[in-house]
Amino acid sequence: MSQNPLGKMVLPPKGYDPGVLFAIQRPAAPCHVYGYERWRCYEFSWLNPRGLPRVGVLEFICPVPSLNIVESKSLKLYLVGIANTRFDSQSQVKETIRRDLMDIMRPEWFVLDILCSSDLGVNHAFGQCIDDADIQCPRYTRDPSLLKTQLKTHRKETREILYSDLLKTLCPITGQPDWATLVIDYCGEQIDHD
Repeated sequence: MSQNPLGKMVLPPKGYDPGVLFAIQRPAAPCHVYGYERWRCYEFSWLNPRGLPRVGVLEFICPVPSLNIVESKSLKLYLVGIANTRFDSQSQVKETIRRDLMDIMRPEWFVLDILCSSDLGVNHAFGQCIDDADIQCPRYTRDPSLLKTQLKTHRKETREILYSDLLKTLCPITGQPDWATLVIDYCGEQIDHD
């Protein structure tokens, strides 16, 4: 990105685009500075190879004496692109972001991790999680025809609690995804978990 996006109306990228990252050169310090910066990017997400969203908190740490800092709005735009991109693994996501941020910031060292709900102490004691279904996600629009029950020869009533941490809405300002947990507590013909 050739210009600082701060204060400007900028459309988020539709996919992975490291070109939206904008570096701000650190001013020279009058003495040697020690310390580090810790950035936490909540509401972080990406797509697995089948298009299913994966969600976590992105955290990176770098030394204060790095050559540059990354402008925060450009980082948000970059992460919107990551949210719409399929990756083969979480480690590929981490390595991609690590490489791009190191290229911009030029630090002596850099630590990056993705914290998932279990790392953050989130405990869902209720119900069954349906987030790890082995399904393809070809589109991301509402489609009521996808909601089905499992047809059985003898219609036995089921009582179960299902939950998903993948309820996604988009921030109307930044276009970034906001994630929530959806709980379905029902009694009736069993819902097809896919």
